[in-house]
Amino acid sequence: MDLFLLPSDSRSLGEITLTAGVTQFWDPGSRIFATLGRYDRLGNFVSFFLLIGTGFLFGLKGKNGFGSDSKKIRWWLFSLFALGLPTLMLTYSRSSWFAFILGFLFIGLWIKRDRRVALSLMTFIIVVVGYLAITGISVRYITETPGQTVAERFLESFSYTRWSGEYYGLGRIYWDVQTPLRVVPSSPFFGVGPGQFGGGAAAALRNTTVYEALGLPFGVFGTEGAIDNNWFALWGETGTIGLILYIWMFILLFKKSVEIYRTSKDPFTRAMAIGFAACILGVSFNAITSTLFEIRTAAFYFWLYAGFVIVLGQQSKQVSYENHSSK
Repeated sequence: MDLFLLPSDSRSLGEITLTAGVTQFWDPGSRIFATLGRYDRLGNFVSFFLLIGTGFLFGLKGKNGFGSDSKKIRWWLFSLFALGLPTLMLTYSRSSWFAFILGFLFIGLWIKRDRRVALSLMTFIIVVVGYLAITGISVRYITETPGQTVAERFLESFSYTRWSGEYYGLGRIYWDVQTPLRVVPSSPFFGVGPGQFGGGAAAALRNTTVYEALGLPFGVFGTEGAIDNNWFALWGETGTIGLILYIWMFILLFKKSVEIYRTSKDPFTRAMAIGFAACILGVSFNAITSTLFEIRTAAFYFWLYAGFVIVLGQQSKQVSYENHSSK
């Protein structure tokens, strides 16, 4: 199915090629990607909606439950997690794994203080430590290989050999170091300009101007144009002021979502709000490892659900005000 599902058409604007299709750079049949072209894009998509579902999962119980709709929502959630969790695992997208875990722990531990989640986390840590002790795997030296197990793929995230390989191979780690050392100092406050460095625009337009001026390779591997870190791409293009404003926007969205969760009386609104707050954490993490803000299959839904949460919060606040006034 890999060759059938991988898109190969290109789009052009005049003489400029905007996309050149997708190149399969992983072992055939080893990771699933559905119709999204890349396994990490499917992973980001699935983890996003699993976190929205997590908000509803924790909203099923308690005095603010969904009442007569609980049974229907429970079946919907069962289907979502039964299909979504195995899919997320089989994408082998570590960034998506960690994003989901981060958002899930935020809701389960920080918001709900659920002992079962705390116990599950402790069990997971014990299992990982036991696995390392029994197998004798040296995490420091793990590198990506065809046929890699889920456990090895997870542990590779903490491999020093992989980190150093990414740095010297001009991968993401290289740009995590070079962006603050060389790109940002060249224009620290306002940046080098939109579409000039690190993101999808520079990559699609093959814009090498800034890279050549600073004596840097053209993005990841010296050929891709993008740097696989959206936050640092924004930092380089819009400067420190632009990055601060963007982070400020995310913080305000996060605080507003949590506020709506705590103040709304509508269980649907509360579930959506806290699920989206978890998504903000997950997406923020994903952006450290990819150009997620520019990927339509994920970015579109992020801002769409941001709008849903804000509008639902306003409606809930209006209903609460009207009920108070009638009393």
